[in-house]
Amino acid sequence: MKNGITFSGFVFVCAVALLFPGPGALFAESVFLKDGSIVEGKIAKETDTEIQITLKTKEQRSLPRRDVLRTVYHDEYRQLRYIHLLNGDVLEGYIVDEDRESYTYRRDLASNKENRVAKSKVDFVSKNRVAARAGKDGAEKGEEKAAPAGSRQEGIVSRAAKLRAGYGFGTNLGYGHWDSKHIFSLEYFPGSYRNARGNGFDTLARVKMHYLEQNDDSSPEGLRDLTNETLDPAITVIHAVEMTHTGIGFGGRYIHGWYFLGVLWQGYLSALLQYSNVSVWYEGEDGVFTTYENSISKSTIGVVSSLGIELGLTRYVGLYVEVSGGYVPVFKATRTIEEPSVLFGAVWRMSYL
Repeated sequence: MKNGITFSGFVFVCAVALLFPGPGALFAESVFLKDGSIVEGKIAKETDTEIQITLKTKEQRSLPRRDVLRTVYHDEYRQLRYIHLLNGDVLEGYIVDEDRESYTYRRDLASNKENRVAKSKVDFVSKNRVAARAGKDGAEKGEEKAAPAGSRQEGIVSRAAKLRAGYGFGTNLGYGHWDSKHIFSLEYFPGSYRNARGNGFDTLARVKMHYLEQNDDSSPEGLRDLTNETLDPAITVIHAVEMTHTGIGFGGRYIHGWYFLGVLWQGYLSALLQYSNVSVWYEGEDGVFTTYENSISKSTIGVVSSLGIELGLTRYVGLYVEVSGGYVPVFKATRTIEEPSVLFGAVWRMSYL
């Protein structure tokens, strides 16, 4: 039986990751009540008269519609923001609602007292006091000027990648007998720290699978050199080889660019610490038609970096292409399993405000 992760298994894992992204995502809905309190959990049922919500403690709670102010499907409202006005004033608070015309914010998140400010009066919004001061100085010089309120540019620049799915191809890893080579990648960006022009830092987590397959006969010397393993000396020919490299990495990236011709063009450089597992299954034969079948599995930790370009096409959709590589020595200290590869794919974008 072949060891390692199959293509269908990898697709299943990615689907599960997208559909069930983790405990935090399952309880990312917040119901604002008119008394100022906020109930967090997962909405189980809604009717014309009530909202039933499952709390993080797994308890069920029923909220009368008459007491509900709004429902928010993220937790970014908990982050303190600095709203810079065109007249130079700075408003400090928690943005609890937003539409095309205005921001709604609270100075005290636990209070039901809310204020609104028209987007036409807003220059830009920043995440921390240091960035706010730097942004204010930059705005006066025209360096950090926000996009016009309600414009297409504002809608694109105010958003960043949240999920990326990609496909690509790489090298032969020094073994020139592969009949097919595929790379699949799924990335999640839990946090983005950007300025008014959409430039800054992102944190990221990535699952990557590199699948290679050989179906034509070859000599065993090449496989011995690739895996640094001693094969059965009776084997004179290799009939088939399958190799699956699964990497799980965590790190960050710096991204910078410009809005031009209706698209946000951004270059980026990322670095990740990666855990890698490589499984190799092979089948061979000796000179008297005896079949040999075996598998090898090894794991290690290394570093991977990427250089790429990301395009923000709309508020929600983008594209990317990158060159990736690193030092992940699975079989030999002198050979990395992360040789240069090219990846391209789609981006799902969300607001980082």
